[in-house]
Amino acid sequence: MNREKKSVTVFSQDLCARLMLKGHRLQGMAADRRYPERNVFFFRNDALVLADIAEIAQKNK
Repeated sequence: MNREKKSVTVFSQDLCARLMLKGHRLQGMAADRRYPERNVFFFRNDALVLADIAEIAQKNK
């Protein structure tokens, strides 16, 4: 049985802000299990979100 992930997990606050500036809605936020002082952000698992993440990663190289 193949289950599709419902959300994309983002660990970077900078990447989260850039995605939100591009118009993507934040689905949720939680404390990181490994580092409780940091936050983890969740976005919808969508082709546009994944494309924008790849674009931002390419620009940061």
